[in-house]
Amino acid sequence: MTDEILIIVNDTTFDKISELHVAADIYTAAASFDAVVGGGKNIQEGSRIKIAVNGKKSFDGIVDRVAKTGSKSADTVSISGRDLMGLIIDSHITSFTTISGKTLRQVAEYYLRQIDFVRHLNITYNAGAEALDVPQEFIQPRPGMTVFDLLSGIAAARGIHFYLRADGNIMFGRPQGYGGPVFYAWCRDGRNNTLDYNFTSDISQRYSSIVVYAQDESTDSTDAASLNKKATINDSTFPGNFAKTLVIEAQVAGVSPAAQGRMLMEQQRFNGWKLEYIMNGFTQRGSPFRPDALMAVDDERVPFTGECLVYGRQFTLKKAEAVYTTTLTLGLRGLA
Repeated sequence: MTDEILIIVNDTTFDKISELHVAADIYTAAASFDAVVGGGKNIQEGSRIKIAVNGKKSFDGIVDRVAKTGSKSADTVSISGRDLMGLIIDSHITSFTTISGKTLRQVAEYYLRQIDFVRHLNITYNAGAEALDVPQEFIQPRPGMTVFDLLSGIAAARGIHFYLRADGNIMFGRPQGYGGPVFYAWCRDGRNNTLDYNFTSDISQRYSSIVVYAQDESTDSTDAASLNKKATINDSTFPGNFAKTLVIEAQVAGVSPAAQGRMLMEQQRFNGWKLEYIMNGFTQRGSPFRPDALMAVDDERVPFTGECLVYGRQFTLKKAEAVYTTTLTLGLRGLA
């Protein structure tokens, strides 16, 4: 084991970790972890937990569950939980409220600042999301709705994705990676830095075009031309010489329904084109593996050469079995 793995629970640091599994995926609302920790008999559920890899924060969340087993000679403490997005998922709206003329960011500021730990997180736009975040005439949260469902629904109406990055930023935008490739995978001419790979290309849930019919919820106009909107999005990467068209109805907020159609098409491409690698260790060139980062791929087995976006990351540590790996799920870059 070359990487230093630390689990920090409140103000106590644990380095005797016999098992660890951390799973994060941009399209799964909350990241999760489970671990077996030596010396952790005083860990309590509800504690704040951070996981650091070589001193860099790779997980920030809450301990949901504590389980203890033991004998006369040894005690075992197992803990599990979710990242801070789990608190947003668990936070419910408690009263009827009519919100008028507010942007997604303003609604997020109002509700997220009421949630412990989450209130201090940064809210960030990317990929032009700020230009799409126009005020909406009426938003009607209802009691029992979760804050996550409210914000992800408003975001979807603008063609924006709502997720939490590993660095703790709440992101409204599109997963795209930042800068150049952070990670590298290659298998060519007898050189290979991967332990295993799995590639799937599946068009069963993909469409060559998506037609979005929408009504604009951000306007109080009664003019049909202002209310009713239509957009057609074509996927130039769809294989074959036949057409498959998906038609949906949606609500949008002041922007063309094309943004929502592109987001849906990108998610279909993600689900239909997956390249998975198992890599040795938790880092590469000093950087912990993480979602929303770019990976350069040169693999003659797939075959594929180019840049991919890391959508999912799973750390797996089983000390007794000498397993110490990261599973990365990659998808194609960019909008369809």
